Amino acid sequence: MSSRFVHPHGKQGRFASLVNRGFDLIRRTYGRLLDRAMQMRWAIVTAALLVMAAAWPLYRFSQKELAPVEDQGHISLFLDAAPDATVEAVNRESLKVIRAIATFPEAEFMWSLTAGWGGFGGMMTKDWRERARSTQEMYGDVFDAVSHVPGLRVFPRLDPPLPNAGQYDVELVLQSDLPADQMLDVASFVVDAGSRSGKFVYVDTDLRIDLPLARVEIDREQLADLGLDLAGVGQELGTLLGGPT
Repeated sequence: MSSRFVHPHGKQGRFASLVNRGFDLIRRTYGRLLDRAMQMRWAIVTAALLVMAAAWPLYRFSQKELAPVEDQGHISLFLDAAPDATVEAVNRESLKVIRAIATFPEAEFMWSLTAGWGGFGGMMTKDWRERARSTQEMYGDVFDAVSHVPGLRVFPRLDPPLPNAGQYDVELVLQSDLPADQMLDVASFVVDAGSRSGKFVYVDTDLRIDLPLARVEIDREQLADLGLDLAGVGQELGTLLGGPT
């Protein structure tokens, strides 16, 4: 690159001369402006103090937020099912959520993905010129409509303007060496306190001790008399109970 751009014998090329003349012009202009400013320094200081004083009421009385909530034409939905629910049951109840969303005239279409634990989805609205309400104004009615689906807990959520680390606006991490059952009591207390505050639409915890437990005793001698083995019986019990045993 030096062989192409550096002029031989230490002389400046056209491009280097042009750049240097530009910097010299900026330096001379800045020097003249600085000399004029120093001649009226008290006027500059007074103006700076007035600007600082005027900025205080703007900061004090203006509304503050990290980023405004925008109408993105989408409301996310999170589905929470019972721990022993099957995929068929969750899918059947999710269709009720879709039908509830479809009743809104602002809805264009609904999408969802279901699994045994629940699922997630979203409501896409029509173009803002074709509807009378924003997603913020629709949120309360959407929450009321999907909360009446008996087989699922549905949590609607407006998409945040900025990406965040989790799925909720406020998240807490509780750490302790207590047993899981005692930690569940602590988490339940925090959830109840958040619900009573009235500042949250819904409050939940991901610590749950609600998986069904069944103890099956197998007579091995009778099993052998029937010509069966434990592996086959385990598979049949898994099919019967809707999950692994």
